[in-house]
Amino acid sequence: MDSHIKVLVRVGGTWDTLGNFSSKYDTVIDVRNEVSLKSLMDTIKADISMDWYQNDIRFSYMVALCPPPIVIADDSELLFYLRLKSYQNDVPYLPLCMEVLPTATVAQLNGQANSSCALSPDINICYNSHSVDSTPNLTGQSNTNHMSIKISSGKSDHSNSMKRTSQTKRRRHPTNPVDVISHYHPTTLQVDSIYKSKQDLYHHLQMYAVSNSFQYKTKRSNRTVLHVVCVDARCSWAVRAVSLDNSPLFQIRRFDSYHSCPVDFREGDHRQATSTFLADLVLHCYVEATRKQYPPNDIWDDMRREFGIAMSYRKALLVKQKALKKLYGSDEESYQLLPSLCYMLEIKNPGSSIRHGYAGHGYCTEHIARNLRTKFKGPKEDLTWKFRKASRAATEVECEEYLQMLEEQDHRIRAYLSQIGQTKWARCKSGPYRHSVMTSNAAESMNNVNNSAREYPIFKLVDFIHERMQKWFHECFETASTTSTILPNKLESELITLQRDAFNMKVKPACPYEFELSTAIGSRPGLSCYNFISPYYKREALVATYSGIVHPIGDKSTWDIPSNVKTMVCKPPLCNKRPLGGQRRGGYHPLVNFISAKVGKSRSVPGA
Repeated sequence: MDSHIKVLVRVGGTWDTLGNFSSKYDTVIDVRNEVSLKSLMDTIKADISMDWYQNDIRFSYMVALCPPPIVIADDSELLFYLRLKSYQNDVPYLPLCMEVLPTATVAQLNGQANSSCALSPDINICYNSHSVDSTPNLTGQSNTNHMSIKISSGKSDHSNSMKRTSQTKRRRHPTNPVDVISHYHPTTLQVDSIYKSKQDLYHHLQMYAVSNSFQYKTKRSNRTVLHVVCVDARCSWAVRAVSLDNSPLFQIRRFDSYHSCPVDFREGDHRQATSTFLADLVLHCYVEATRKQYPPNDIWDDMRREFGIAMSYRKALLVKQKALKKLYGSDEESYQLLPSLCYMLEIKNPGSSIRHGYAGHGYCTEHIARNLRTKFKGPKEDLTWKFRKASRAATEVECEEYLQMLEEQDHRIRAYLSQIGQTKWARCKSGPYRHSVMTSNAAESMNNVNNSAREYPIFKLVDFIHERMQKWFHECFETASTTSTILPNKLESELITLQRDAFNMKVKPACPYEFELSTAIGSRPGLSCYNFISPYYKREALVATYSGIVHPIGDKSTWDIPSNVKTMVCKPPLCNKRPLGGQRRGGYHPLVNFISAKVGKSRSVPGA
């Protein structure tokens, strides 16, 4: 690094939310690489006419236009900045931004009056007659009153500099609201950083400790102060933050970053890696229902690989449960939101039907047939085909014939089917809700689409189906609108293939409109293939099918729900729900089981 570095100083400005610094004017200084922060501040104060009893200076800079800006609070941080600057010794590169901030107590600056009027003996200022108008303004604003200062620094009193720096830290005060941190880097902490709440600060401390593989404990915590120290009493690492004017904002006033604790205090089950904290880390993995849920085994493996956190399977399962509950609430809360969700579907999409007028509730006959094969005697094939014939019989007489056949095979079958309810499985007894002869391919296809979403709470499942229908209608309408052929592209390609085959066929006419080979009409002049294709396959029908719009329902915080809908009670079904994650096989078992097995009292191991 050169002995002198030219630095562009932007004087008397503020940072905005986009990371731009609007200064009153710019100046260029020539700084030696050993200059101290105290010397630099005293020199600039002596050159600027201002009441330094009521104001103080704060230097900051921004790397790669990535906010928030980095504050220079001591000599080491200034040295780090000069090293960064030396890598590209270009005046406009990495400008030093100087903010003039109000000082808390006038008495703290009484001793600075003389020093601000008289220059440090280690610094000489030389004014150049030329202007620095050629220096570009990085924010695009015009600057006036340009000047150039040359600073040459010799040796400085390091102890006095550090003492002055510590005093400056103690009188830090809240800056503009734009300095409040909303997005922070997990591996860095800075003095003067302001957080919008104590919870945000605590979350940052947890993330900082987990990312840097150390642990801390809370020494003092109340509404106005948060003081944390390292778990090792011999370690000097500490962070102290206070609230600003009894507001929710918290500012870091002290940060001792050096760690002297041994490795033994850094390993094992991290005390800051609580299940609630880890749930916030994996929260994004459960937002989209288009993929399988993030399983506990993957949580356990990823936390170990990324942060070195050792946890049990039970804790990983608890992390998953807390993440789902934080996003979607409990099962009871999810079901309670269903009436409001259905109401919004009807309001946003007029003509929608929440309860289908011609849909009834019935049981799957294939599942009943499987139960018959396992519960009752007789050839399984006979039980299956007889029950299928009975369930699909169009008349009660025909159904009774097959029921008698089943009863002759096992007299308990009729009572079993009667207990289920004949209206739930017999077509002849279903009344107006008769099942058609169509298979359930459409339902099975939707089950495949909803395969991942079914693992989420019911509210998320219904919302996922609505979003998927909205996406399908939009994509299909766009495809149909951009189709220039009479048929969709896929059907048009199939028709071209059939037409090519028809050209090679020999036609044997029986009358002007009837042929032995109907596919040969494509080679007959005066006849169009499209006249023999159903209109439901053509472009007009496709556009009309998807011309409707599935409107979004918006965020639930914006819903306007009537009181009668809100008060509707909707509870989960009464059933024994299998716990999330299933039973662990080959896991840890009580010690008494192994002792009993060893002495011969029990040879079985639970969970094996």
